[in-house]
Amino acid sequence: MSLISNRFFIESTIVCLLLTSFSFGQTFQWAKQAGNSGWDRVNVVQTDGLNQVYLFGSFEGTVDLDPGPGIFQMTAVDERDAFISKFDSNGNFIWAKQFGDSAFIDETSTMGIDSFGNLYLTGSFLGSVDFDPGTATFWMTSQGMDRDIYILKLDSEGSFVWAKQIGGKFHFFFPTPAHATAIAVDEVGNQYLTGYFDGTIDFDPDPSDTFMLTSQVNSTDIFVCKLTTDGELVWAKQFQGNQPHFGGVGYDIAVNAIGEVYTTGTIGGTVDFDPGMAVFYLTPSVPNNTESYLSKLDANGNFSWAKAMGPGEGNALAVNDQGEVYTGGSTPPGYMPRIKKLDTSGQLLWEKELGGNDAQSITLDASGNVYTIGSCFGTNDFDPGQGVFQLSGGNSDAYIRKLDSSGNFVWAGLLSGTDQVWACDVIIDQDNALYVAGYFSQTADFDPSTSIFNLTGPVSGYNLFVTKLSQDSQLGLTSNELHDRITLYPNPTDGNITVICEENYDKLYFQLRNINGQLLSTQELNPGKQVEIELQQASGVYLLEITDQTQFRTVRRIVKK
Repeated sequence: MSLISNRFFIESTIVCLLLTSFSFGQTFQWAKQAGNSGWDRVNVVQTDGLNQVYLFGSFEGTVDLDPGPGIFQMTAVDERDAFISKFDSNGNFIWAKQFGDSAFIDETSTMGIDSFGNLYLTGSFLGSVDFDPGTATFWMTSQGMDRDIYILKLDSEGSFVWAKQIGGKFHFFFPTPAHATAIAVDEVGNQYLTGYFDGTIDFDPDPSDTFMLTSQVNSTDIFVCKLTTDGELVWAKQFQGNQPHFGGVGYDIAVNAIGEVYTTGTIGGTVDFDPGMAVFYLTPSVPNNTESYLSKLDANGNFSWAKAMGPGEGNALAVNDQGEVYTGGSTPPGYMPRIKKLDTSGQLLWEKELGGNDAQSITLDASGNVYTIGSCFGTNDFDPGQGVFQLSGGNSDAYIRKLDSSGNFVWAGLLSGTDQVWACDVIIDQDNALYVAGYFSQTADFDPSTSIFNLTGPVSGYNLFVTKLSQDSQLGLTSNELHDRITLYPNPTDGNITVICEENYDKLYFQLRNINGQLLSTQELNPGKQVEIELQQASGVYLLEITDQTQFRTVRRIVKK
């Protein structure tokens, strides 16, 4: 049989002969929105063991929080109220709750979930708030004219379990003397909080006990604290700074399988990161600039290590069960934002350019792949390696990017609109599906592939959104009928693979990847019914993805002898 001369050549790449499962590429499943003409947003998305989805955010005015054909309206009592809503894995609305009353609830409040499906919400509030979203009441009042921290526990049905507050009557400078910016929850429901405080704050939420910490005069200090599943204080620590008005802020927190605690954020001057009797100072590397940091405490809150991570802010981190930690954030003009991986001792393993403007959230899957979301403008190259993977967006878009555990590029996509799309959080469920949540204005496409799924929000305000992307998870898994129209032989091969098509194709798109999902080469060919591919790399297992003009796709395993 004659062979058409179309060929593409792949540079030699050595890969492991072992065949394992992998993930690359994403398939849009659904996107949902809610809101009116005001400013409605999602801060956090979480999933439970049943792949049910929880959103936590804020809204103005009257909003229908059921994005389906049903109606579930809520009306904010104050300028803005907090809400939490629950969906099944198909995006069907289950329930929604609100709290806020006539008091102020901080719009950047955040949430964690334990292995039993209990939800833990935290942030700051001002005034008197009924924190029971049911028919009963549970009022808490902030002290004086200052905001306090709240911690609220709900069960998986949104029913009230308990609420606690942390605060103080004396502060030096800031109108928000205590603010929790992030929460991590372990398997049994212990909560780990970070943020900042100003003045003297009682970190024991038990009204009959006290545990006072005092910041430097006229400055904010970073705090880290641990509470039990019942909301009782285990320990509280501070990282004390010396910069007037701004010592530091903790922005994200994570805990590993043995209870070691990692935090990231930003400092404005010299800060002592050892909360014990010793000292360990970090100072911004560039004068008059903020510096991102990464800190580790042991399970008892004792100092392990801290690292200065470069100019800017540390917004996001994730940690695996081995204690390896991934961190990213934003940088000032003139500095390229990066994602970094460190080992359990704080030694840098690798760092990669983000491609976008910042990292707002990071999550990991069971195979160690790392997913980041953030903002981007214009055209960006999202492949941090030797390859190029450019995506072009509009005024203000959101990106999603996947790297493998070694920092190699796997894929990237955009959520792009006519005005603004802001992604605030990303999480992965038990089936390796991704959920991205945030807010947008005007019209935005929430399908990051070449297909389109538009949602339309207000012209001048924002609607909240959540979108779900599934991923191919096993070799040979195909999403469409192209699989039955393509034959490859010989396979295994000594060097050449012939692709035979049941019908003529004007164009086919070929992508070759190694077993880890790393893209090696992309080629567009006009094969007709047959094309030969020559493989010049070393022996190993490779993945050939073939896509036609209608976006039908098949993925085939190739074994090079």
